[in-house]
Amino acid sequence: MGAVVLDVQTGAAESFTEHLLRALGALTTEPAVPLTRLRLTGEGRPGAGTTACAEPHPQAPRAVPDHVAEHARRSPGATALVYGGAQVGYAELDHRVGKLAAALIEAGVRPGDRVAVRLARTPDLLVALLAVWRAGAAYVPLDPDYPVGRLRLMIEDAQPSAIIGTPVPGTGAAGTVVLAPDAAAPVPERWPRIRPEDPAYVIYTSGSTGRPKGVIVRHENLSALFTAFDRELSGPPAVTVAATSVSFDISALELFWPLTAGRAVLLTGHREVAGEDVPTGALYQCTPTVARILTDDPNGRRLLGRLGTLLVGGEQLPRDLADRLDSLVPGEVLNCYGPTETTVWSTVWRVRPHVPVHIGHPLGGEECLVVDPHDRPLPPGLPGRLLVLGAGVGSGYWRRPDLTADRFREYDGRPAYDTGDLAVLDPEHGLRFLGRADGQVKILGQRIELAEIESVLRAHPAVRDALVTVASDGATVTACLVPASGGPDPCVPVPAPPGQAEEIRRHAAASLVPAMVPAVWLLVGELPQLPNGKLDRATAGGWVARAMPSRPGPPDAEPAGRALDAVRLAWERVLGVPVADLDTTFFDLGGTSAGLLRVLVLLAERYPELTAAELFRRTTVRGLARWLDAPTGGADTPDTRPAQAPARGASRARALGQWRRRTERSQQRHP
Repeated sequence: MGAVVLDVQTGAAESFTEHLLRALGALTTEPAVPLTRLRLTGEGRPGAGTTACAEPHPQAPRAVPDHVAEHARRSPGATALVYGGAQVGYAELDHRVGKLAAALIEAGVRPGDRVAVRLARTPDLLVALLAVWRAGAAYVPLDPDYPVGRLRLMIEDAQPSAIIGTPVPGTGAAGTVVLAPDAAAPVPERWPRIRPEDPAYVIYTSGSTGRPKGVIVRHENLSALFTAFDRELSGPPAVTVAATSVSFDISALELFWPLTAGRAVLLTGHREVAGEDVPTGALYQCTPTVARILTDDPNGRRLLGRLGTLLVGGEQLPRDLADRLDSLVPGEVLNCYGPTETTVWSTVWRVRPHVPVHIGHPLGGEECLVVDPHDRPLPPGLPGRLLVLGAGVGSGYWRRPDLTADRFREYDGRPAYDTGDLAVLDPEHGLRFLGRADGQVKILGQRIELAEIESVLRAHPAVRDALVTVASDGATVTACLVPASGGPDPCVPVPAPPGQAEEIRRHAAASLVPAMVPAVWLLVGELPQLPNGKLDRATAGGWVARAMPSRPGPPDAEPAGRALDAVRLAWERVLGVPVADLDTTFFDLGGTSAGLLRVLVLLAERYPELTAAELFRRTTVRGLARWLDAPTGGADTPDTRPAQAPARGASRARALGQWRRRTERSQQRHP
């Protein structure tokens, strides 16, 4: 008989032998021990089921406003913020923060309160967030682009004592003070003390009950994150690009970490970043979806070619994109992982050419465990549920003790968070992400509860029941609806009539962020079930796959020189509804950035000159069709050249000028 040769790494073989001997030893010495209590890893051996030991976080960490004040004293003229080509120094920033914080205190804001911030991305936004902290409160970010219905739910739940910026229509919260971003008052003799254990912000994420849930993160969590990145990257670079909405927690790293070291923040947005004058060596972070758009655009590639560090995260990083980014970015490319509940990022992995993508090893001060259903640590190579322990674990969910108890817990005497993610530990490269163990998904970097979408859809009077899935492209939410009356054959789904689909889409868009609004609508007589009575999402996914195009081919041919029909057909295929208004933007119709990439794929064969950047510049059917029909083959002409960039530049200049005038008036009133 021939010998069987196994190709096994030495470390894996040694680990397997150790675990087998440990199991046999436990079974022979304690024959009555339940198998569920049998641990394969050694007690106190961190390398067996974890990827790093927790390091102590800084003693008596300082809050960000204290860092800003110190830099204002030491280097008053040093640049703190760059916006629209203009610079704001630390002294000017600190002065505005102090005046607004004083106005908050005068209005009745007290330590421990929550203050909602609803402002556009101008210097006022950074001033407001820092002022909330200096007043001793926690900020609740309200993205102005979010649906009013969703903002109402957040306001009702957070119960802020004040709102900076534009109030949310229809809230009418009694006792809630509304302040303009240029509000000012005399500075108090002593500021409230910001304790490390005080809440820094409450950020709302998708909730399974149909209402968003607020995650509480403390100042000491942020301090530990900044310290960890100080060690990981040897401190922030001279300029960090801040392009992320403050409703996403990763904005905290790019907005505040540079300020702790006296460095500069370049305030912009992901749609504008490729046109910014980003200096060589800057740090930028984004989702893989945004990164792929940049790699397809000449300006985006120029931006990537200037970066000293690129952080990508929020979604799984495809291998091909990792290799492309590694070839374009002269500095390091880090794949980052971390739930909102564990403060921005918990692990990092430096991208290496032709190596399977991992999420890597924990940041300093944190620890990650891969455990089985009985919370026993698993050895390397065995997949399990991922727990994050240590300095980044937040305080729980605002006013949700039941959900907090389910996800936040103590593990071996340390604070831990059950991520619900599945992972496996590779001894060399660290953790590898495998997917979710529950109904959460990631779309465009947003962690989404499918149950929340289903709950919103069931609230429509025409819907008796709903099941939501994500299409194979990972970016398209699809809905299977059981009508309140009538309906098709139980086992034969049919596309929803366009009018009905549009009505329900508008209902959903009133309270869900764009990435959560379904783009494909199917009517079914009954939702599919497994033998145990649970919903059969796999069968529903098959229905959706058959309803969507089997391959992303180009739309049907259009008359020569007329791109209008081709563009409209591509939009309708991606959005899942008829497009009648040719002058409404793709995003106003419910589209997403990932949806635009699908439009690009559909049109690429017929219009090879079309890039993702052009799609973002021309977001209406008519505007894009005119550009494609231009005699120069897609080049700009005097009639088709987009006016958005100059208008945006003028808008920024006006905003910065107004901000400086308010600063001067404030200094005159309250020197």
